[in-house]
Amino acid sequence: MEAMTMTQRTRRRGIIKLIGDIADDSKEFIDDLLDRTRDVDRDLRDTVRHAVDEEEDDQDDDHVVTTSQLEALQGQLASLAEQVGRLAELQQQQLQHREQPSQPTR
Repeated sequence: MEAMTMTQRTRRRGIIKLIGDIADDSKEFIDDLLDRTRDVDRDLRDTVRHAVDEEEDDQDDDHVVTTSQLEALQGQLASLAEQVGRLAELQQQQLQHREQPSQPTR
């Protein structure tokens, strides 16, 4: 068995560390994105609920949420959900790739 030189050992650790750093950064990014998406979802629900409550209270046209506005918000929410789904899938793939044992070099 051939001994590794210091350069090979350092490079190997460096590459593994780099891949680990990328995976960690990606996980943090996706976690932040999911947190922000939850915040947007909660705020959207609160806004719609508040608008509907106000409409019932005073029947003022200034506070009416139109069907087109609700449809636009639903479209934006669906788009965000799709993006989060893709990012979660990428994160899962990256974690699976990271967990696979590396094959020794010859």
